Amino acid sequence: MEALDVAKKINLKIIELDKLKESLEGLAIEKANAAANYEKKLAMVTLRLSQGDSAISLIDKLSRGECADEKMAMDLAESRYKNQLKIIDLTEAQLNGYQSINRFLAEA
Repeated sequence: MEALDVAKKINLKIIELDKLKESLEGLAIEKANAAANYEKKLAMVTLRLSQGDSAISLIDKLSRGECADEKMAMDLAESRYKNQLKIIDLTEAQLNGYQSINRFLAEA
């Protein structure tokens, strides 16, 4: 591996990290919105069921069942956010590797 190739790869990783960091805020907002939507719907469904004929012991399960789509959206948003953090960590590790190679080549 030549020094110029390593320098290009370092630059590409820095650009990639900048893009990944920019997308992280949007994913955090998506995660928070999904959690809020789930909690709102769960509260509304629980209230509606508690005013009806449903047994108290079943209200929680019935409420969660009716909110399954919102729960899935919340879990998916959380997974996307966590995956993005992992991708950032992996990209940083790759960058560190290229920087180590660059130091080795500079000393040689």
